[in-house]
Amino acid sequence: MSTRALFKTVRRSAFGVHATADLLCSAFLIFFAATVSAQADAFLPHTIGTTWEYAQTGAEPSRFTVRVAGEENLDVKDLLRLETTADDHLIQVQFISVDEQGVLMHGRRSTAGEVATFKPPRVLLPVPLQPGTKWELEDDVAGTTMHQLFTAGAEETVTVPAGEFHAYKLHCEQPWPLSISIDRWFAPGTGFVKEITATRGPGGRLLSRVTTVLTKFEAGPPAPEPPPSAMISLANATPAPKPKLTLEVAAERDGPPVATFPSDAPNIYVHWSGEHLKLYSIVRVAWVVEDVGEVAEPNFVVDENETEITERDFEARFVLSRPKDGWAAGKYRLELYLDDALKSEIGVFITEMHSPGAKSRSVPKN
Repeated sequence: MSTRALFKTVRRSAFGVHATADLLCSAFLIFFAATVSAQADAFLPHTIGTTWEYAQTGAEPSRFTVRVAGEENLDVKDLLRLETTADDHLIQVQFISVDEQGVLMHGRRSTAGEVATFKPPRVLLPVPLQPGTKWELEDDVAGTTMHQLFTAGAEETVTVPAGEFHAYKLHCEQPWPLSISIDRWFAPGTGFVKEITATRGPGGRLLSRVTTVLTKFEAGPPAPEPPPSAMISLANATPAPKPKLTLEVAAERDGPPVATFPSDAPNIYVHWSGEHLKLYSIVRVAWVVEDVGEVAEPNFVVDENETEITERDFEARFVLSRPKDGWAAGKYRLELYLDDALKSEIGVFITEMHSPGAKSRSVPKN
């Protein structure tokens, strides 16, 4: 109907889902395997006792650990056994090998002791890995088997709590039955350091997002636990301050907050700020229709912007730019989300006021 309104940010990192804990523990974490060869060890560490610790937002558990726990025979084949735990509870066990085909998953064991084997084994990561490499994978996502097509991109510099890594970006798009996009960053010699999985509904509305980052990596036997006398009692620790977010909209960049705009307003300025935010969490701002008559249905998402938090005190500014034929008169709202939880919203009114000769107004399309 008309050109879409644009979001513009002065400080942003855009990301794009929802993955359940099963997805993360099976499709993402099971990649951490290697053979006993020196070449495989340089590609993916495999020494028994090697651990990867992760933090994630958008799904439970919020923290989990993957550990090379040992070797186990499955169908007359010795395989590496990877154990995923959260809060000292075993979530899942995967059986992995690496050969000339790449990193393969031969089976997995549930917490109930049930073993599922895959014949032929599933190719989780091809070898060699280089930009442009494509591979297909049948795996379970939220209890449903999905066909996935991954493509390897160029190496990027990725910063996570565990440090800075040079990692290949691996991308997958799954259009049905839900629109799912998966981005993973794999650093040779370490493993997976980051993943972002996003799920969108039929209208393109973001349903959920899970962001996972590496917080700690240790090769070989884990370090001994510190004595109890050296540990801080959580009962006596000062609780972290709660996140605080504010949202404002104005007719000028540094103007006072307003809620009503004429339909020929050139720009609508959006500003949000936050304090005590969790690092690597996601703040999302959505521009949503409430009532513009027959121009668009209620709750239609005109546009949205997402920002990854890299500092605990953070702010950003966005500009909603007027379409060529003007704004559709009616009622809108701005929604502010922190890790997909609604934290604030502001009602915005567009009135039928415009310069002489202006054409009819419409809502920008996605």
